[in-house]
Amino acid sequence: MISIIVCSVREVLRNALRANVAETIGDPYELIIIENEKTHYSISQAYNIGASQAKYPYLCFVHEDIVFHTRNWGNVLIGHFKETDARLIGILGTLIKTKAHSSVHIPFPGLNRHYQLQRYENNELDFFFDNPRHEKHSEVCMLDGLFIASTKKAWEETRFSDDYLKGFHGYDIDFSLKNFLKGKVLVVYDILIEHSSLGTFSKSWIDTQLLVTKRWRKRLPLAV
Repeated sequence: MISIIVCSVREVLRNALRANVAETIGDPYELIIIENEKTHYSISQAYNIGASQAKYPYLCFVHEDIVFHTRNWGNVLIGHFKETDARLIGILGTLIKTKAHSSVHIPFPGLNRHYQLQRYENNELDFFFDNPRHEKHSEVCMLDGLFIASTKKAWEETRFSDDYLKGFHGYDIDFSLKNFLKGKVLVVYDILIEHSSLGTFSKSWIDTQLLVTKRWRKRLPLAV
């Protein structure tokens, strides 16, 4: 009962993701892929278009360069939603959004929550696990966009901000904060995902972080 929405620009990656999801999800699903090398949407536009087409009550917005390692992760995910009444669920996030520019992972011990495999260009693999309170799931205020699961109702109430986010950054912070103000945003520790990109910390990324912080400044800081 999950609609998976992907903004893709590389056929080889989306085909690999398609096969991986089919092998691992363990629950009825649909895969909605926006082939963005043809359409050239912002990621906020692409996600809103994909979500508007979704037929299932749970949505997953994911990067194309991920690999699910947990079998039956769809059942696990839906179980978390039903148990916690969460609006959003992810695997990497932070407990605070400061009034100054900050992202979904901050350099302060104890404020991040993380459960992820990271693959590097040299093929080395790191496992990141930050759960200092030994929780089944942790409340956070922001999630990383590599994997954000949402109820469809939550998305309908807090659509991605395609009015002012015109590129490929900042959408995860903005969407997370809108949902944090309305309910629970969680990191969970039993859906293991491998990611093959470290992101790009370009001028565009920096400019967007500043833009999002400016947009939210009157509500900041926010914290769990």
